[in-house]
Amino acid sequence: MYSCKFTKAHEARLFNDSLIRINQTARANVQVWADSFELCKVSGNYTTLTGPRELMENYLRQEITEVEQMEPLGIGGEDFKKGELTLLKIQLMQVEKGFSRYEKLTKESGTDDMNAIADGIDDLIKEEETAISNLLLIQKKYAADNGFPLGEKKLI
Repeated sequence: MYSCKFTKAHEARLFNDSLIRINQTARANVQVWADSFELCKVSGNYTTLTGPRELMENYLRQEITEVEQMEPLGIGGEDFKKGELTLLKIQLMQVEKGFSRYEKLTKESGTDDMNAIADGIDDLIKEEETAISNLLLIQKKYAADNGFPLGEKKLI
């Protein structure tokens, strides 16, 4: 006979997997923007980046709200949740403060213009890299403390 009860390890793994899905979708949204950016470099029409940027912004805002409302599960669940929120908020700042600036480029914009925008978000990129590294450590500890194998199911 099967039980419908979840073990603590299973609940923790579900929490882990829900955060993985959030990050996978965020990464897919960034890829859509990056692909659009490559097309803009050819066409010179950077205003077409508005749609993919708004998609990212809306998704990140939605997921920040969702994660804030999540009940942290398992040992270390609160730390895992805080780490995820930190990453999502940094990513939202990148989109708001950096990605939106690319939409102001024109056909006449050159490499210097693009580099100026990139330089303006360097600190946020470094913050994101640190947040990802920290979150991966938290995730590894979370999996170990809650008794489930992480395997290839990493956040990023």
